[in-house]
Amino acid sequence: MTKNSANSHGQSGTNKRVAILFTDIKGSTAFYKTHGNLAGRIMIQKLNDMLFPIVQAYRGVVVKTIGDSIMAYFLAPGEALWASVAIQKRLKKHNAEHSPSDHLLIKISMNYGDAIIEEKDVFGDVVNIAGKLVTCCDARQIIITESFYEETKDSPDIHFVACDIKEKTEQAANIKVFLVDWDKPEKQKHLFTPIVPYESKTPDETPCFYCGTTRHPMSGCPSKLLRKPTNFLERLGYLPVIEIRRLFQERFHDIVKPLKRGSDEERFEILFKEDREDPYSLCFFSFYETTEIFQLRSTHQLFLENRVDKVELPDKTGSLLMGEDCLRVSKLDEAKAWFEKAVKEQVDNYRPQVAMGILAMEKSNPEQALSYFNSALSFSISNFMKRHIYLLIARLYEVSGSLSYAQKEIEKAIALFHDWNEARYYLAVILAKSGKIKPAVEIFRHLMSQSPRYCLMISLDPELSREQGEIIPLLNSEMLNIRTRAETSLNNIKNIIEKHEGWFSRDDMDFSTALKLFGEASDSFEKESLSGLVDIPGFEVNINLLIKRAVNYRQGYLKKKISGFASRLANNSKYLARFPYKNMLSKRNFRIIDNFEKQLREAKQVSETVPPPSLKETKIMLERLSRESEKIASSQSRLEIIKNIVFALECSLKTVGFYFITAAITMFSFTSLLLLYQGYENSFSSITKTHFVNYLKFGFFAGLLTGLFASAVWLKKNIGKMHKKIEN
Repeated sequence: MTKNSANSHGQSGTNKRVAILFTDIKGSTAFYKTHGNLAGRIMIQKLNDMLFPIVQAYRGVVVKTIGDSIMAYFLAPGEALWASVAIQKRLKKHNAEHSPSDHLLIKISMNYGDAIIEEKDVFGDVVNIAGKLVTCCDARQIIITESFYEETKDSPDIHFVACDIKEKTEQAANIKVFLVDWDKPEKQKHLFTPIVPYESKTPDETPCFYCGTTRHPMSGCPSKLLRKPTNFLERLGYLPVIEIRRLFQERFHDIVKPLKRGSDEERFEILFKEDREDPYSLCFFSFYETTEIFQLRSTHQLFLENRVDKVELPDKTGSLLMGEDCLRVSKLDEAKAWFEKAVKEQVDNYRPQVAMGILAMEKSNPEQALSYFNSALSFSISNFMKRHIYLLIARLYEVSGSLSYAQKEIEKAIALFHDWNEARYYLAVILAKSGKIKPAVEIFRHLMSQSPRYCLMISLDPELSREQGEIIPLLNSEMLNIRTRAETSLNNIKNIIEKHEGWFSRDDMDFSTALKLFGEASDSFEKESLSGLVDIPGFEVNINLLIKRAVNYRQGYLKKKISGFASRLANNSKYLARFPYKNMLSKRNFRIIDNFEKQLREAKQVSETVPPPSLKETKIMLERLSRESEKIASSQSRLEIIKNIVFALECSLKTVGFYFITAAITMFSFTSLLLLYQGYENSFSSITKTHFVNYLKFGFFAGLLTGLFASAVWLKKNIGKMHKKIEN
């Protein structure tokens, strides 16, 4: 791919060779008749919502929909092929998850040839033939023309079967067609095969010092364009292995083609934008990351500062920087002049010596390069500096064919830093190339157990292309182990989700997050990418923590609710114990408490169990407790009313009683005194009936007033004491 290859799809009225894709729904007419027009329209929209993103993900353009059919085009037939396979696999997954009445079955036909692309349509025989062929397909089939087959027949893991379709239309009668056998058993899905093409090296070919391939000389290595470390291997790891292989088979030639001389290299524009996500950049950066440690960018970064020993280094001179820039664009004579000047400026600095050694390698003079590297080694003042120079010397021996010397130099680097995985990986490469497969495999296995990055490096490293026959079984074994661990973790996640999904609503934050992570883990497993599979055990750990936290929250919530009910029970028991009118209490009051206490005791036991009851059981239990609590509250409210009524009656009766007693005593006293006084002044015989009645009236009036006053005073004095009796 070049910078001019990314032209937009939709230039109006342009002639291009394109791959045309047609889809057609199987049984759509019957569906409309059975379910009605509205349901049919919803079904088509649902299907389009699934298929459009797949077409776009493979850089296809949906031109239009024709009834229940989709028409799309692709500039690359390979991308059209993989899009069609992805569509059928997506629908296969959908159908497995739904009842037969909801199955979606489609037919796909594809053709490749010249077409006229306008802004909103595509024209030409290539379109017409693809459109006619789709009617000849059966459900779940992908049919392609011979022209399409010739462009895609070498696609990895895809099998084609020549077929003869009797129902072909007159226009397509003479077209040879092939069936795409896309639905292979899953066990083949995760097998490794070499990703980069095999390189048959002749005795006079020297691998590139920077990247190890023989497809270009060292002076033309595209890695010279890269100025800083990148992290594209991590991104590549999240693509399915089959997709990685397809990408590299399509683009490897462009990735390793030599640089053009000078500054007019067409890849500068692409490669200086290291945040790109297009397939070419992903493959380019990932491939050159496998041998990054030997490239100019790595040497520049590693010797820019000492991050381990904290040794103060002399500043890089301008001459050295100028020489590096000349070396990047393969102006070797100018680079030599600048480096020689840098050597004179800093006689005892290892950096110019390293630069001169790399320049000597570019000029195919390994003896002189070795002299410079050894000189740089003698000027190194820290182990951090020495370890990388040892690797450069080892690389020199390797590309010169002296593998035993290369092994010794790597071992020196590892002796300085035992946990340096980059050096251990390189040691395994040298061992494998030396025929020492068993120790190499052990190192590779150890590295792959730490990171899937090393699986990809082994698959991409051109230095191992000749040893792939011995190493592929290791990759397959490790991939199977990774997949097995991922499958075990995914099943564990599925079990814990199914076990707990009845306990929580989807509004529970932790459980909702766990469901989201479960979806991501399922997608990763479905894609079968290396990094995605490696991530799944981590998903299991996080989901377990989320579920545990959600369970603890649920238990805390349940205990809090039960504690609230227990407080209500305790308050009611206290209320009954202090109820002033015991004879007003009935057996029903105590029976309600006993029932509530029994249910509360059972609820407390349940709340302590792990796991807690299901969401439905919890809801039923809390509703039952709530009803019993309401009964207690209702009973207490009734007792409160009765208590107040009785209290009011008691106060009234006592006040009235005190009033009548006081009034009677006062009336009797006043009447008696008046009668005695009348008898004393005159005689008792002088007391007439009229006198008695008058004296009685006076006594009654006096008793009335005295009784009212006395009862009021008594009530004021005793109301507080009486009220305390009914307080709880």
